Amino acid sequence: MPNEQVEFRRMCANDADEIAAIEEMSFAMPWSRKDFWAEAVNENAVYVVGIVDEKLVAYAGAWIRSEERRVGKEC
Repeated sequence: MPNEQVEFRRMCANDADEIAAIEEMSFAMPWSRKDFWAEAVNENAVYVVGIVDEKLVAYAGAWIRSEERRVGKEC
């Protein structure tokens, strides 16, 4: 089995289709695209994606605020 490296980068709008597919496979009640992107563009949120062999395989999000920290979604 090859040694797979995971590359992380910030999520962008071009990731929408792949994230929607992961969301639907991962959750019985997935967020709608509208709700997901409203959360992803929140000024307090940071979302990243994981890429393996040029394929988006994971995403994670968190809120970053000075008075609190909260993990959003991760797949």
